[in-house]
Amino acid sequence: MAGVELTLGEKIAVLRSRLKETQEAFGGRFHVKPLTVNQWEKGRSAPAQEHADLIKGLFRDHLQEEDEGELEIQKYEGPLPFGQAVQVNFRISPQSEKRCRLSVEVKRKVS
Repeated sequence: MAGVELTLGEKIAVLRSRLKETQEAFGGRFHVKPLTVNQWEKGRSAPAQEHADLIKGLFRDHLQEEDEGELEIQKYEGPLPFGQAVQVNFRISPQSEKRCRLSVEVKRKVS
């Protein structure tokens, strides 16, 4: 799907998965705690510039084959069986060569 990009946190999670590293091992590369890596992946904080530069190098080395077409977002809007309108967002993002993550978000439509 053209124009769709992973967030920085999603890229870090995919990268860590490709490297087959725990948050602890990945954090060790940058001398940060696993909780810090967790916060990066969830988008609650961003890596410091020195870490961001190192991460960008890892992106180039390990995610160069990433194709934006591998990330797909689909939406469904319609009523639930009991008549309440909802919006359902499906997000599929690659985790490794053989695995992907499916996220489903359901939002109540407010008129």
